[in-house]
Amino acid sequence: MPREPVGQSFGIHTLPRLTLLITQMDARHFVVENQLFTRIQGDRSQDFPIQLPPSEPHDPERRFKLDSLNRMSWILDEFPFLMAIPLENPFSGLLFDRLHYNGDRFVVPSKYGFKLRLNVLRAWEDLELNLRAVVYAMAEICQTYLPKTFRFWAFPKRYGYTKTYTSQAVAQSIAIQSRDSFIPLIATATFFLVLMETHAHPEPGSTWRETVLKKTGIHHQWLSDLELSIAGDFKAKRVGGIMRSPRQLAALSLPLSQLNMPLFVSWGLLSDPALFQAPNYLKGKHFVPTSSEIQALRSGQRLSRERSRSPLSSPQASLLRFPPVDPLSRQRPGEKWEQFFARHAYDPLLLSPLEKQKWESRAKNAVKQAAPGKKGARVFVWDDVDGFRVRRHAGRKHVDDIWEAYGSKQRRYDALRDEWDLCSEFGENSDDGSDDEGPIGASHDTVLGALYEETAPLTSLTELLPDDPLQLPLGRERSTADLQRVHGLDNREEGSALSFSDTAEDRAYYWYGFVTPDYPLENNIPKSFTWRNSCEFLGNGRWLNAITIACPTSPPSMATQGYICTFFERLLSSQKVDDMPTALYDLSLQLIDKNSPIYIHREAIEGIQHYFIRPHESKRLESIPWQVQLTSAPSVMEIIRRRWGTDLVGLVGQLLDRGIPFRMPITGPLTPPPAVQELQPGLGYRPANYQPDAADYAAYLSYRDSFLRSPKGRAALMHGGIVSRLAREAVPYQHVFDGPTLDVFSTGAMLPVSSVGYWDDCLTEHEINLICGVYKVDTGNRKSTQTADLSWWPKPSIWSTAGINLGFWSEDCERWFQGQLSKLENGEYSLKNPAAWRNGLKFYKPTSKITTQNEKLAAEYLMRCL
Repeated sequence: MPREPVGQSFGIHTLPRLTLLITQMDARHFVVENQLFTRIQGDRSQDFPIQLPPSEPHDPERRFKLDSLNRMSWILDEFPFLMAIPLENPFSGLLFDRLHYNGDRFVVPSKYGFKLRLNVLRAWEDLELNLRAVVYAMAEICQTYLPKTFRFWAFPKRYGYTKTYTSQAVAQSIAIQSRDSFIPLIATATFFLVLMETHAHPEPGSTWRETVLKKTGIHHQWLSDLELSIAGDFKAKRVGGIMRSPRQLAALSLPLSQLNMPLFVSWGLLSDPALFQAPNYLKGKHFVPTSSEIQALRSGQRLSRERSRSPLSSPQASLLRFPPVDPLSRQRPGEKWEQFFARHAYDPLLLSPLEKQKWESRAKNAVKQAAPGKKGARVFVWDDVDGFRVRRHAGRKHVDDIWEAYGSKQRRYDALRDEWDLCSEFGENSDDGSDDEGPIGASHDTVLGALYEETAPLTSLTELLPDDPLQLPLGRERSTADLQRVHGLDNREEGSALSFSDTAEDRAYYWYGFVTPDYPLENNIPKSFTWRNSCEFLGNGRWLNAITIACPTSPPSMATQGYICTFFERLLSSQKVDDMPTALYDLSLQLIDKNSPIYIHREAIEGIQHYFIRPHESKRLESIPWQVQLTSAPSVMEIIRRRWGTDLVGLVGQLLDRGIPFRMPITGPLTPPPAVQELQPGLGYRPANYQPDAADYAAYLSYRDSFLRSPKGRAALMHGGIVSRLAREAVPYQHVFDGPTLDVFSTGAMLPVSSVGYWDDCLTEHEINLICGVYKVDTGNRKSTQTADLSWWPKPSIWSTAGINLGFWSEDCERWFQGQLSKLENGEYSLKNPAAWRNGLKFYKPTSKITTQNEKLAAEYLMRCL
């Protein structure tokens, strides 16, 4: 087992901003202070330190300085993981959210002095314990790839967060240091996760994950949580480092290249570089300077120049800039809270009657200023980060802890979005109460006090506490308890079932174009379809019994039932609009006239028809903020038949109610976004024949809803089908009008129309997997590393072929959804592969043919008219 530092911890030297003399051959090889360097990855001009860090070994007697961990330095054999320290949001995500506290809110008075709040203390202890178990196990697996002098950084408990202190200021300082000491532990987990992916040799017949779980005994979901956290996010920006020798480069270049961080290697003095130590395969990658390149640097073919960086352009001054914002918050980089609220102000005239009713009801209830419950409004806190206010989603499990720390004048409520904002700058905290006793109060300490025996209080902590040995396997109990804390294992309701008001005749007309003939038709005796078959085509017949089938909503006459059945028979056999009987089909009529409330523009892009809809008052795109883009011709026809569109908010609401996919793009450049290859695992990996439990399902709900409440949740709500249904309970309709995310031009989807690009957010494969609850499950074939997708819900590609998917969300869709949901809420946890989902969603085969025919004929009609 790798050793942990004995006695005092180690520090990283600060890097002062100094002018230096740099001779540059090219962007790959360069000279600093007569030493030859090669850039492996990163930007040399931005990432390389202003002055070379001191080359002498770290003094083992120096006090550990956590505030210097975000600065690049030499990569040490003892602590190679320090280069993997995150530069931004180290405590982001569900697993590490418990560390997102400020010192003045998590230290409370106790009988003997001041201490960390007990619920916070237990959360930190469980996190540290499980993290240590995982990194110990991974270190054992890849021990042959670690430097001989490798050892772990001092673990957080040694910083004293479990102790009581006589001074509140000391207790707060110790709490902050203890919290920050989790950062090198997170970096250690990142380092080993990279090694697991590139160098791990697990036990025969096992994957590295199975070996880790066997050694630790923890729950599969806890390891997945770690991989889904910032520790496992290899795209997150990290500090990086400078390798001292080619030996380090040879050993670490492959795993370290997987991380998003600057990386450099030193060859020693330019006059005598140690190139002979470089492996041959590195020369093929041009990581090793050639003799001609070295000679060019020596002869100074390019003039040396003195360069000075301004403080704000150097990486060491990055902390002086605005800190990174929380992706869940909708706050823009550099945006102050005053600007945020000004941007999110809304016009009540844009609210639909239903939204206005909800708005008034919520605003009335918010006057009481009661803390939201588990299903209440979301809460955001404006934290003070280096003098800047950053909006952070508090998380429902933290609301009770922080609510009473803010007075009534420091809370703001948005009744439209159902959100509370808490900030000390909103006003004075003039509320009466026992704020001096901390956010949770004495009664909470009394309940939890028996869990810990307080020792005599300390005046300070002059040296690190001794380490507590950890024995593996740790066992499942502590990780399961931690999952309970992170996700909550109690079953959560997904909201009530949706209601529908359309009659059978309404659905037949508005979606298909059926009209009741003005005169009796001859031979109106359907041959192929019964009325029950027709009800399935109308989206309300799959689960109706023999009694209710006669009148699923409002019973049409027997004659009308016969006409509708005949209509579907003819629709299935028709090749074009003119093949349909004019007495039964409204597309034989002129439906689009000058009095239509909407203007429809059609564009064929890569063989797909796109329909752009906006109010008819102005045909100039610049004069209105939004327009609706659809690809479903029947959806456009329903909009025309119902004469929607004068109220764009109402139109969007109707599309969302029906689960119809659409977008609301903005105009932008015609340059397509760069292609990004994503290899994200959704909810993570599982072994072959894995049986999920309540912890897995609760974690899925947490990750899914956390994503849906981010700005990208808007794209999920407009995605249609099963994705839209899963998003409805978490994403308010009004978020559609918040517009695309800030990075839409680099990560979104663009449609070229004439000289304009139409841009909107789109869901990546990883995001769809997250919403539908997809796991990568080992196939059990030990001769390969193949995995299969198993999921809680069918993916959109499968839902599109479902026998109950008519292009909108119907009663049959909702009954199926509620049936699946009831099984999950009753503890029937099972995952299905794509084949199982596809077989279970076949139902009545002609349904998909009817849907295809409806799309075909509606598109033909729109091509004629537009």
